[in-house]
Amino acid sequence: AGMLLGSEPSQPFTRSAPQIARAIASGSDNFLAVFQDERTERNGLRAARMTPTGTLDPESLELGAGNSPDVAFGSGVFAVVWAAGGPLRLRRVGEDGSLPASTPLEVATSAYRPAVTFDGRDFMVAFQRGTTLQGRRVSATGATLEPEPFEINGVLPLSLDIAAGPTAHLVVWSELRSGRGEEIYGRRIAHDGTALDPISFPIGTGEGDQQSPRLAFDGENWLVVWSETSPSSPSRVRAARVAGDGTVLDPLGVVVRTAADDDDILREAEVTFDGSHFVVAWFEAERTFADGRETSRTTFNAVARLTPGGVLVDETPARLGPREPEYWTSPGLGIASNASGTVILDSSHDPRPDLRAMRATLYSVSTVEGPGAPCVEGRMCASGFCADGVCCESECDGECETCSSDGSCGLRDASPECRPAADACDVAEVCTGDSPVCPPDDRIPMCGGPTDGGGVDGGPIADGGAGADAGSTPEASGGCSVHGARSRDLSALLLALLGLVLATRRRQSS
Repeated sequence: AGMLLGSEPSQPFTRSAPQIARAIASGSDNFLAVFQDERTERNGLRAARMTPTGTLDPESLELGAGNSPDVAFGSGVFAVVWAAGGPLRLRRVGEDGSLPASTPLEVATSAYRPAVTFDGRDFMVAFQRGTTLQGRRVSATGATLEPEPFEINGVLPLSLDIAAGPTAHLVVWSELRSGRGEEIYGRRIAHDGTALDPISFPIGTGEGDQQSPRLAFDGENWLVVWSETSPSSPSRVRAARVAGDGTVLDPLGVVVRTAADDDDILREAEVTFDGSHFVVAWFEAERTFADGRETSRTTFNAVARLTPGGVLVDETPARLGPREPEYWTSPGLGIASNASGTVILDSSHDPRPDLRAMRATLYSVSTVEGPGAPCVEGRMCASGFCADGVCCESECDGECETCSSDGSCGLRDASPECRPAADACDVAEVCTGDSPVCPPDDRIPMCGGPTDGGGVDGGPIADGGAGADAGSTPEASGGCSVHGARSRDLSALLLALLGLVLATRRRQSS
């Protein structure tokens, strides 16, 4: 009848169409974010580029209507795929923000849950079709390469993802098997679309549900991440590496994060490779209850890194957020990296009275180390310099320079050896403590130079020329021998010393 029935103040309808973050990919420099936006049509999809410094396109691109999009980059274009209520469509977006084709390409009919990757030449799209997992290749110019989609696995995937390696794609998915919960399986598909594994292989199994797998490739192995829920233990984020030959290198999985309490929630795990680490992001909710009712909730996105060897770097993850608690159920967390950095795509609530709506939001995050942090190579450091196992503020490449624990470059002490002896005729040089440069190379004086033709003491040879064999040469045993005229001078010296010793003994005996 138009009467206000509640005592709380009414709130106006949202005056701006909500945006829901969906997918992100990195190009050679810029990133492309794909989000749902209903400003012009229901389930409308749009895309916007972001530079590594955070500059966005002034206007986003309208792609079409649909849901569940994914995006990959290759040959100078982004390929965006999505389900459009039956048809599965793909649209290319140029790195310059252009749309090379006026209409989307239809990849398949009656298809859902698409995922896309690029193998260096073509795009590969994996998707659910009916009760099977199927795929189809699309060229970088936007043409399908098979007359019809081909089957990847005869199972209904509840969620799926795909990533390319040098010779094969790895397709991962979750499925229900008789008598067990949701589990993670995978299968390798060659770049030409043929299956390399006779059957699928398990990646994440066990008690409870293993859900929503995502994966990234580091140049040698894939890392698969997923969220795990179990009635007997807190929620977890797990990961497992898969080698190029399909071997699961972490059959028990690597625990990336365990919820502090049974009531806490971990989900939406995503992963990228930033050039030195796998970077894992996920949604987390910390909840407290009293008398069976939830009394508080803190919601945020968390980020942690793993080495290519599968070792967790960050025992305590970094936090992004908080997310607005009333919108914690919103899906769409995404992460991507390139040589310029790492970007996370998410949705956040804008509380402005004239907006009061969800907005797709991009966060540029640092996943490299600051000065003084341990490192193996320069790409792990924000400065780009790794010296003596420490991220250094400068190159610090002098023989007598070292990087201190605070990341500053300084002189080594006066004792460390900076140039080892090359042979028995050489001496080792040590740092002086007042120069970044190692002292000049020096040799044992009685050996002379390697080809100077000098005598034993380095002086001229009196009774022989500086022939081809003159000079000192290291023997195979590491000793130093003297050839030519040097050998004769040394023999005469030894005979003279022997005569002196004999004469001394005769005087003592008499």
